[in-house]
Amino acid sequence: MLRPVLTLFAGLTLLAGAVPASAGVWRESSERVLPAAGLRAVRIENPSGLIQVRPSRDGRVHVTALKVIRGDAGDHDRLARGSRVEIGTDAGVLDLQVSYPSNIRVQLNFWDLFKGFEFPRVEVRLSVDVPPGLPVTLTSASGDLSSEGLVAPQSLSSSSGDITVRAGGRVAASSASGDLFGIDCSGGTFRSTSGDVVVESARGPVVIHTASGDAAVTGGADSLSVETVSGDIRVDRAARGLIASTGSGTIDVKRAASRVSIESASGDLAVGLEAPLTAATVTSGSGDIELRLAPGLSCDLEVRTSNGTLDAALPIQVKSMSRHMISATVGRGGAPVTIRSSSGDIHVTSGGN
Repeated sequence: MLRPVLTLFAGLTLLAGAVPASAGVWRESSERVLPAAGLRAVRIENPSGLIQVRPSRDGRVHVTALKVIRGDAGDHDRLARGSRVEIGTDAGVLDLQVSYPSNIRVQLNFWDLFKGFEFPRVEVRLSVDVPPGLPVTLTSASGDLSSEGLVAPQSLSSSSGDITVRAGGRVAASSASGDLFGIDCSGGTFRSTSGDVVVESARGPVVIHTASGDAAVTGGADSLSVETVSGDIRVDRAARGLIASTGSGTIDVKRAASRVSIESASGDLAVGLEAPLTAATVTSGSGDIELRLAPGLSCDLEVRTSNGTLDAALPIQVKSMSRHMISATVGRGGAPVTIRSSSGDIHVTSGGN
């Protein structure tokens, strides 16, 4: 059971001029340092404000809470009393929870509509330093989430806020409409409904799912799985395998090795393959396909299109060929490479990126 141990906030400051003349901005900041002995995880929930987590330098937990209130003097006390930050423990889990006023009453007259009225509101921004080896769970409805330098697994979830993970361990990140960023992490799973997903320098396997957002991966040192319904996909490198699919977006892959499977229902595909290659399948319903084979790559190539044209601009040993099909050996042969498009053109070449 959660045991509240404190409520944060002290130190009132008024900053004028950020909102209409009849209102102001108040900031209240409070800090607390807690021992980490006996903790096995940290869980933080802030419905509408920022959560930022970094590694602690002294092995303890440092919590800084900044409350920002926008409104007139009459709003301040009501919003200040109604928003709280509680810290407790539950079976070895340090639990930080932010609560906000359940309702805010606003009275408007006719002339307020012409004076640029702004609704009174309150936001709590949390900055938390934790021992880097503690697993962390961050949750928000509309706030942004970020972490940096944590080596333990992390779970971050926001309905509409952006999520950023830098120099971290394995990640599970999800947002309905916010963008997701994973930079120099150990890999993980990234899910977004309409936001974009960007992963840079992932050291482990990465899985990406998005409905209408775009997905971009650079410096992938391990396997990648990228799926989107209507967004575009860009991959700089997939060193240990790639699965990529989109309904109507385009796919651009600079370099992929090991086992490769790429599919688009109607978008164009540009794919570069390199050694070591186990097998590759590239399929598009109505889009064009450009396939680039790295210099020296050997494979058994099969290219088919129902209504498009075929063009192979590289040395091959033809096994069989027709107007809409080419079966050939590239170099010494080996890994099967199958390229298919129902109505798009297919162009195969040899070269770099």
